[in-house]
Amino acid sequence: MNLTGIVVLYNPDEKVVENIKTYIYDLNLLYVFDNSKFKNSFVLNFVKENNKKMKYITLGENKGLGYAYNYVCNMAIEDGYNWILIMDQDSYFRNNDFKKMINVLEKDTNYFKKSVGILCPVIVYENENIDLVKKDEFEKILIGINSGSILNLDAYRKVGNFREDYFLDRIDFEYSLRLNRFGYHILRYRGSFLYHKLGNLEIKNIFGFKIRVTHHNSLRHYYMTRNAIDIVKNYFFIFPGHCLYEIKSIFTDMIKVLLFEKDKLTKIKMIFKAIFNGLLI
Repeated sequence: MNLTGIVVLYNPDEKVVENIKTYIYDLNLLYVFDNSKFKNSFVLNFVKENNKKMKYITLGENKGLGYAYNYVCNMAIEDGYNWILIMDQDSYFRNNDFKKMINVLEKDTNYFKKSVGILCPVIVYENENIDLVKKDEFEKILIGINSGSILNLDAYRKVGNFREDYFLDRIDFEYSLRLNRFGYHILRYRGSFLYHKLGNLEIKNIFGFKIRVTHHNSLRHYYMTRNAIDIVKNYFFIFPGHCLYEIKSIFTDMIKVLLFEKDKLTKIKMIFKAIFNGLLI
């Protein structure tokens, strides 16, 4: 299959090499876009060992996720690829689950090329204890996170670039909504799982309810909030249900910061700054 991939790095630890090994051998080529200021020797050594499978790209500064995605997607199109796997450095597959997604695409390539913008796996967050039951079936969803998603590059050409001004957060949310607006489906294949790190995730049990506390830094809280507001402004009359979720997430985020996280004052200030800036975008 004509499939490439991108993994975006930012000051990774050595575990990133083991994560990449869970999917690289099922790709024709993996573009490694390093947003770190300094090159990592263990990454460069791994690239050198797999020089026929990997292409390393760095600009010596953090350009953000949207810039990296657009840079590589356009390069992949020029190189003749039709599909691209998008991965975070902290994400990985197990038990040939990525290969299963490829097999799904190969069974009905024409349908996926014409109708599906993204095929994604079930996301399993680290530190969550859940019963994992695989099913050989699909479900249509409104939003898919970027990591683990296989993006249709024909759809990318029609829908346009990722939002580079979002920099970090909600890039996948906005792009999913845009794909839906253009008539593309986002399908989740329930036969494959992706294991994904969500901040420094901690699960709190409050009166029988499980609450995810991510302990993101203040900058992440800023981008999450500002970009959520921008999504509401642009999509409220098209996807009101999701936009109400975005509004709710801002308030629940503030509550979780106040109740469970450190550096509360700085984070709350950044959230209010993001609200102000988001309304002015």
